Amino acid sequence: MTIQRERRNRDATVKTRAAGRPKGKPSYGFQYVRRVMGGKIDQVELHPHASEVLREVARRILADPDNVTCSSAAARLNRAGDCHRRITWL
Repeated sequence: MTIQRERRNRDATVKTRAAGRPKGKPSYGFQYVRRVMGGKIDQVELHPHASEVLREVARRILADPDNVTCSSAAARLNRAGDCHRRITWL
């Protein structure tokens, strides 16, 4: 039963992507690009602001991994209000 469900879901995902339709929303930091309004998705590209936010978080964590954690970076983003309208970091 589970194997059939997994196969059905995988097949649906393959068909959806082949038709150029999204299967869900893009990950934070990315956006779908369509050349024709309402048409199929032609490509996925970096979102200008969100991708820069993610780069800055990565820079801070990599520069000082002993003091900057994912939780502290999330708290900073929440305090700054520098996140997507539907996302509250951690």
